[in-house]
Amino acid sequence: MSSKVCIFVVTLVAVSFCDLLVLPLNLPLSLDSVSQKAILELTKEAFTQSSAGEVTFLDEVISCENDSCAYFYAAEHDRNQVAYFRTHVLGKKIIVRSYLLDVKKQGVVSSGSGEAIGIEDLDSAIYSSVSALFASKKEESLYNSVAFGTAFGYGFPVRETSYPNRSDDGNSYKQIIYLDFLTSFDINDNHQLSLELHTALGVAYGIHANLTRKLFDGPVYPFLGLGIGLDYVSDQGHELERDTRMSGFAFNGQFGVTTTNDSPLSALLRTGYKLVFNHRYDDTLFVQFGVIIRSRRPNWSLY
Repeated sequence: MSSKVCIFVVTLVAVSFCDLLVLPLNLPLSLDSVSQKAILELTKEAFTQSSAGEVTFLDEVISCENDSCAYFYAAEHDRNQVAYFRTHVLGKKIIVRSYLLDVKKQGVVSSGSGEAIGIEDLDSAIYSSVSALFASKKEESLYNSVAFGTAFGYGFPVRETSYPNRSDDGNSYKQIIYLDFLTSFDINDNHQLSLELHTALGVAYGIHANLTRKLFDGPVYPFLGLGIGLDYVSDQGHELERDTRMSGFAFNGQFGVTTTNDSPLSALLRTGYKLVFNHRYDDTLFVQFGVIIRSRRPNWSLY
């Protein structure tokens, strides 16, 4: 049996841990049912005060004091994170250690500990142990990951009338050289918002806002993205259209792969399609390789 507590707290350093399963704290002592229930309630209070979001508490009487056991219960309840306790009794001293695990990454996110002199002081040990789990996450929530980078590649006009792409002899098409500059911000673990300056050298210029979504985790992970913006396309090579509207709103879709955000330096490889809603409806397929530098900046939305 499990119970859920869903809390939405707006604080300076609110931390969200949805899909978190908390396993019960068991003491190697003989306790009556009233004391066991009190320990469960203290545990619930400690977690609900330290985190914001949906927390599931396992009310069953189980003994689970290792990572493998915690992963088993997390999988059984379909949770992405799980917290469990280890307790040690040394005379009158009770030591409570807590661990927060990431199920997908199969690793320890954080740990904490607290001490009590006797069962009467157990509440302070539980609160100290649980609050330590979220201390590092609260510090991280004050920052967002910000990336700056550049991407270089080629564009291939889709239609004969797209872009001034005729060669000098007028008989063949030539590629467009793209050099883009970008800055991006992490919205959450899976989504990024980026602002990009597109430059098709000597041919077109534009600025786009893109939203990308990570498809799954890994050292090299794929992503999908959509973007809108404004573009201007030169009328060079289209002399009959000099008085037409060469600028307009633009749309782009992209797919690519990039290396993990854990490193300050990342590589980017992407391909996509861009359409400019001007007089000619210029459109192109593009392929780019890029380098991204990441840094941390204050999350001003929390101030």
